[in-house]
Amino acid sequence: MDVKNKQLAAAIELYKSAETDDVREQAIKIIEAMADGGDVSACLILGVNYDPSKDKGFLERDESKALEWYKKAADLGDAKGANEAAILCFRGSPDVQDKESAAKYIQKAVELDPENEVYRKNYNVIMPKEPEPEPEPVKGRRKTTRTTAEKTIPSVPPQRPNRRARANAPSSRATTAI
Repeated sequence: MDVKNKQLAAAIELYKSAETDDVREQAIKIIEAMADGGDVSACLILGVNYDPSKDKGFLERDESKALEWYKKAADLGDAKGANEAAILCFRGSPDVQDKESAAKYIQKAVELDPENEVYRKNYNVIMPKEPEPEPEPVKGRRKTTRTTAEKTIPSVPPQRPNRRARANAPSSRATTAI
């Protein structure tokens, strides 16, 4: 465990074992200072602990603060922070909901960790779907369509030769087998 992680662990332990609010506030200030100094782990710990959707936490829940710390982690190049920011922007309360930011952060998470299945699944849920372009009608034919489970496909009635073409066509009996 490196020095930063030891300091972070000590600050968390200080918070948990504190008997007064003053000591707890001091521990939070230490963790926030580490996060402000660019410690991604501290950013994520603060985000998770403020996030009301998480089971664990030692801080009072605050969606705006959770989003702030997740965004900071994402801006420092952390895929988990980007994913968590995207989820809060997508599903959070109206105060933090922002579909455009959700798309931005989930894109970043996938770019930072393209092999992560969870981030890719979230990407498929969050990213806006572009509508398929309408097929262009074939000239000289009626425009009818049939729908499949995936998309609408233009259907074209089968062509039938006109009377002259049938009269001049060779009979089927005269065809040679190969």
